[in-house]
Amino acid sequence: ATLRSHPQPAELEIAREVEPRPDPSDAPWAPPPPGTWRRLPPAPLESRIDYTVAWTGSEMIVWGGYDARGRPLHDGAVVHIADGTWTRVPSAGTGATEAEVVWVGDHAITVSRIVTRIYDTVERTWRPGPTLPLADSEALADVVAARGVVVARTRPVVQDADVDPGLRAWLPGRRAWRRLP
Repeated sequence: ATLRSHPQPAELEIAREVEPRPDPSDAPWAPPPPGTWRRLPPAPLESRIDYTVAWTGSEMIVWGGYDARGRPLHDGAVVHIADGTWTRVPSAGTGATEAEVVWVGDHAITVSRIVTRIYDTVERTWRPGPTLPLADSEALADVVAARGVVVARTRPVVQDADVDPGLRAWLPGRRAWRRLP
């Protein structure tokens, strides 16, 4: 028998020994059923804030951000949802701080104010992409990808600035970003 305490310490309950339930954290990883949540295995990354993520439909990349002391982090990892494993992504080098990340095919693309980098998830290598042309009065707001095209939305650096927020598009494989009307 097991003694179990209740909110009133003077009351005790005697419970029969029952088969212990398995601890769900000891079970092998399996994707959760649709419409449910499951905690991911721990990532092979140091703790971070202000990171970005992108989803492919079967994998998710966690990228960049800052450590607890505010130092920029230029690395990340990919979690493979089918088996719950993580793969570290090597550093993209400096300049990828405050980058947005998107997936296009087998590539994770980081776009920041000063650099675009392309990570080949098969070869596990980085290569440079074209720099996003921003005026000094513009800042990067969002980056999205759809049907193989990367689109960046800009915003004014100063809220009341007379700057036309714009859209720029880039087709991976092309040499430059193009301003959209």
